[in-house]
Amino acid sequence: MSGLDQLPGGRAPAARRGPPGVRRAGSGASRYAILAGGAAAAAELTAATASDVRLGVAAVVALAVLGLVLEDVALGVAAIAVMAFLARLPAVGVAPTALLLLVAARWWAVGRGRARAERSAVAGHGLFAAAVLGLVLWCALSLAWAQRAAPGQAKLGDWLVAAGLCGIVASSVIEARHVRAVLYGFVGGAVFSVLLGLTTRWSLLGGTLTSETSFDGRLQGGAGDPNFLAAGLVAAGALAGGLLVASGRRAERRALVGALATLLVGLGATQSRGGIVAAAVTALLAIVLARGARARAALAVGAIAALVVAALVLSPGGVKRVTTGDAQGTGRVELWRVATRMVAERPLLGVGLANYRVRSGEFVRAPGALRSVDLIASKPHEVHNTYLQLAAETGLPGVLAFVLVAGMAVRSAWHADRRFDALGERGLAATARGVLLATVGMLVALVFVTDGDDLRLWLLFGLGPALLGIAVRDAARVR
Repeated sequence: MSGLDQLPGGRAPAARRGPPGVRRAGSGASRYAILAGGAAAAAELTAATASDVRLGVAAVVALAVLGLVLEDVALGVAAIAVMAFLARLPAVGVAPTALLLLVAARWWAVGRGRARAERSAVAGHGLFAAAVLGLVLWCALSLAWAQRAAPGQAKLGDWLVAAGLCGIVASSVIEARHVRAVLYGFVGGAVFSVLLGLTTRWSLLGGTLTSETSFDGRLQGGAGDPNFLAAGLVAAGALAGGLLVASGRRAERRALVGALATLLVGLGATQSRGGIVAAAVTALLAIVLARGARARAALAVGAIAALVVAALVLSPGGVKRVTTGDAQGTGRVELWRVATRMVAERPLLGVGLANYRVRSGEFVRAPGALRSVDLIASKPHEVHNTYLQLAAETGLPGVLAFVLVAGMAVRSAWHADRRFDALGERGLAATARGVLLATVGMLVALVFVTDGDDLRLWLLFGLGPALLGIAVRDAARVR
């Protein structure tokens, strides 16, 4: 049995009642500490609301999230999943990172008191953990030969946060209820982002966050960019589909159908060609993986396609944008050409993390006409392809390390699906399949955007090993 299939010590967790030797957040002396903190927070809330209602609302939300984290680390991860869809709003800013630090602190406190076999699913996936660590270390090492280290240092922080979230997800999501909480957080965040974008347009004018009702142009929601939103919506739609298959409650199924419809309308409204390509690949893969139900899966995919087309028709200029040929891809093809030149010149080391825009102007003088030079020289853009940008900045070792991490995450989700199916746990099998499809969908979308350190993607990466860990433990209980 490989390192991906084993847990340390070969033992299953003692019970689902919680980690042994760890006090609950509301027990003993910690209860009084929480009560005292609640009283102080109430006073702060009153003062904040008196000065600015928005500050009061933000404080209430922060306290609610704090309560979730204290109750269960997995609930904190679910809150991060929601915030990840709003991270590019001016009002949100660094909130996801701050929340992750809080979750990490709670995770560390709980982890120290757990039995070794239960403490960390990552410990049973040593190759996966090593691949993640290797990727981050290579990105850090690339700063040594970067022309400008400052952009790379800032970007390295984003990669560290993403990798940290992956590790926390893989090691704290140890029960089926944890998986459901995180998936519902992911889907809920995507739905909220779509609804926010359909009803308001946010802008930062003079340091003040303002909004106006609008459905003109491309939907960007809380993602700050239509293509980033589309990538997340494809993943959220796959997760919603998995939850729908797994659910046996009528009210829950209706809510999931409504959420799925909202996500598909949002996907069409983004007018993202990359998002639609990712959705098509995900839908075809869903049909292939639908064991014994391919006909129903094909019908569902047909209905989904019809809804996306309807959203495109209703979205101003949507059909024209998606169907009109654009050889240059609004400049994307030329950005890819410059990145390819970088890779050809420095295939092993690259130009250094986050240095593509710093060095791209040097490569416009190579043979071959470039029509959108302004996107490279005067107003440098990212490559709009995660894999090419990683190859250009960190060389082939960097992009291969990323692909290895992604492949191992997908493999873990696939093995979890097969194991749950063999155990007769159809609901969990459908959930694991949804995670697999969501991960593949985002990976395909990354061909058209530069977003390798996306928290949503790395949350999905962590769910694959987490689900496999649950499947292995369930199989051990059966024996």
